[in-house]
Amino acid sequence: MMFSKLLPGLNNKEIILASASPRREEILKKLKLPFKVATSKFAEDLDKSLYFGRPGDYVIDNASFKAEDVASQLSNQDTVKLVIGCDTVVVFGGKIYEKPIDKNDAIRMLHDFSGREHSVYTGVVFVEVHGLEKKFAEKFCEVTKLKFGDLSSELIDAYVESGESFDKAGAYSIQDSAAALVRAIDGDFYNVMGFPLHRVFSSLLTLYGRP
Repeated sequence: MMFSKLLPGLNNKEIILASASPRREEILKKLKLPFKVATSKFAEDLDKSLYFGRPGDYVIDNASFKAEDVASQLSNQDTVKLVIGCDTVVVFGGKIYEKPIDKNDAIRMLHDFSGREHSVYTGVVFVEVHGLEKKFAEKFCEVTKLKFGDLSSELIDAYVESGESFDKAGAYSIQDSAAALVRAIDGDFYNVMGFPLHRVFSSLLTLYGRP
């Protein structure tokens, strides 16, 4: 419970991570705060064409709907909950890239990123739940810029065949073999994995730390 004493405002709140991502769960564990995981049923079907040039708003809205859905599942309970919702996409050339739908989609994405800079956007939302009452306590978007080296077709094919591309925004897993593809990174490494740990912790300290 390393940071618990620095966050007295969380003493009466149960933290709920509204995500099925094992990567987000592992990152949040680094704070050594007790929490539970609940999965959102939100369909994640927002129309991306309405968010052209506004990827930050897109991920914040997705994160908000995820957190709200989980908050609704937890309503009517006595304990106060702090629900954390997240959403992550890759942005290149003004286009939003999410998880690849198949092998060919993953290959196309990685060819797009080859030798070029792209950005990872993660939206994070805190929702406090007490009985039937829900309140948004925090909303933010964190951006990390990356540049891949030049990726040959042979390299891309081999990477996709490894299976790491699937279930990852942008079709790569930076914490695994894709780390060898990254020439440069500017920003929070954990943001690329879908959970900007520093920004989350800073927000918790601001909202629930000692006055």
